[in-house]
Amino acid sequence: MTLSECIERERRIKAGFRRQFVFTVSAVLLFSAAALLLLGYERIYMGNILRWIIDALAPLGEAIAAACTQGDAAALYLSVMESEAALLVMQMVVYVLTLGIPFFCCRRAVLRRTARRDGPAMPRKPFAVMLLALGGGYIASVVGALVFSWMPQGQTSGGLPESFVGVVLYFVSVAILPALIEEWAFRGVVLRALLPYGRTFAVFFSSALFGLMHLDPAQSVFAFTFALVLAFVYASTGSLWMCVFLHAVNNAISFLAGYVTLYGGEVSLVLMNGYMIACMLSAGVLFVYWLVRRRASPFFTEPSAVSAPRLRAGGLLSSAALNAFAVVFALLYVYFIYLQYWVMS
Repeated sequence: MTLSECIERERRIKAGFRRQFVFTVSAVLLFSAAALLLLGYERIYMGNILRWIIDALAPLGEAIAAACTQGDAAALYLSVMESEAALLVMQMVVYVLTLGIPFFCCRRAVLRRTARRDGPAMPRKPFAVMLLALGGGYIASVVGALVFSWMPQGQTSGGLPESFVGVVLYFVSVAILPALIEEWAFRGVVLRALLPYGRTFAVFFSSALFGLMHLDPAQSVFAFTFALVLAFVYASTGSLWMCVFLHAVNNAISFLAGYVTLYGGEVSLVLMNGYMIACMLSAGVLFVYWLVRRRASPFFTEPSAVSAPRLRAGGLLSSAALNAFAVVFALLYVYFIYLQYWVMS
């Protein structure tokens, strides 16, 4: 093979790699924008969505109620569908469809040729990883609350469920279901699709998308920081279940904090604040320790021994599709933030 042929072959490889990169990132941005659109309307108009579901199911529900009782079938149907448990179940179904459909399509588009499989691997120090994720997230949450304190308050949700069934379903909807769906979407689909283009880029890009999906600037800072640790865990171990576990633990603590704040006494609040401070201090110590040893960390290495072609920022910014999808995503985010905090508040 002559020198000119080698140069031409290298040029074609780089061009093909760039096209594949632009396609993958554009697809991720497109389906993430679709999910953001659905999440935004779900957050703002959830009450209307639930009412539409109840009305749509009314003929079938009233027919079933009429077969089960001699009384007013319509009243029985409404009493069941407007119960605390039924509303929570409907909210969970809407949430699963809102995230599941866009990212299922994204998975079909960008992961058809990916051979990576989720393994049972665990981090070498799982407890330290958990402290770093939780404590780092709490620190970021405090910083985010201070930075965005100038913003008006958004819509507040109603009270917490009090019945046993309601509390159990609320725990599932807050702690278990988001951990499963969001980890599958952002680590199992987005991060997994981006890893071939560099671990550092994939970790930061997927974490940024995860943070922005929360549609709350202050909470997005926490979510981004927390997602960095989860993404690093998945990129290092290939275990999605470890990410699900860490995510569920964080959400379970938030669930507990909500009830402690509302119903707990002074001692409970002191213990909860003490726990958060201990996590933040531990995360700070662990971060400094790993910062000193950063050269030994696999975080800044490529995910495989095969070196991928280098992509220049100027070449990537010249992609019309990539820029268009990025602009659409940014505009949707700004639009829903404006609706929540300046129009609906």
